[in-house]
Amino acid sequence: MNFTFTVARTAGFCWGVDRAIKGAEGKLRKAGEKLFVLGHLVHNQVAVSDLERQGIHVVRHMEEARGKVLLITAHGRDPREIKKARAIASDVLDMTCPIVQDQHAAALVLKNEGRAMVLIGTRSHSHPEVEGTIGVLEGAVTVVESRSDVEALPYPRGQAIGVIAQTTFDNDKVDELLRWISERYPATRYISTICDDIARKQMELRERASEFDTVIVIGDRESANATHLAEIALHTLGKTTLFILNEDEIDVSRIAESEKIFVTAGASTPEGSITGVVKKLEEVGGVRF
Repeated sequence: MNFTFTVARTAGFCWGVDRAIKGAEGKLRKAGEKLFVLGHLVHNQVAVSDLERQGIHVVRHMEEARGKVLLITAHGRDPREIKKARAIASDVLDMTCPIVQDQHAAALVLKNEGRAMVLIGTRSHSHPEVEGTIGVLEGAVTVVESRSDVEALPYPRGQAIGVIAQTTFDNDKVDELLRWISERYPATRYISTICDDIARKQMELRERASEFDTVIVIGDRESANATHLAEIALHTLGKTTLFILNEDEIDVSRIAESEKIFVTAGASTPEGSITGVVKKLEEVGGVRF
């Protein structure tokens, strides 16, 4: 094969993920014993496996960490769960991303204005950030991710609406859904807390993809932001798209006819996974530019 490829300038860890991982590793060194995380610290199997090898273990139920050090993931949790965790664990390290914390604060501002709350976010599967925000609002919120969801909103037309969005959601889709909500409910107020890093990843993909015939997105399918990158490449931009965890998942037959490949990676994708993909592409005839 003979093709060229480039790696997105914005590919890889966002500062919030980097903060969570470094915080966990620092706590591990200080504690001198294994730590426990309530769910995946970040949504990437490679990163989670690396943390596991270091002694940072995932638990599904906080009771498994009774009397131990427990970490709250970067996605945040229901405040009631965090309060319960503090009563069970010997110490709780809250690594909730500050942007998610800002979203929680914005949600409460809108709710306290007496608005009916709408959260633009992932409904198709249980996402910890969405669940955490629902918890912050004590369940008084409706999640939407499509026009049909907006049309099914149970509020009367004259209702004042408060809108927030999952921090890693497709920025263009947020704008589209917000327009539909505002058309249906003129008294709508939106506070944006979309992650700047995620927005830059999406923007770079949209701006540069026209130069390429194939897009490779490196990330975990549990990662909302990586999934959105793949959806944008495939459905919005119409590119041949490979959504892979690491170099082991590259299907060489799918890039056999490619001439130019754009490589990007989600906010939870470690540098090692990106390096591995670059090496694999070079091994099968790719030239990086």
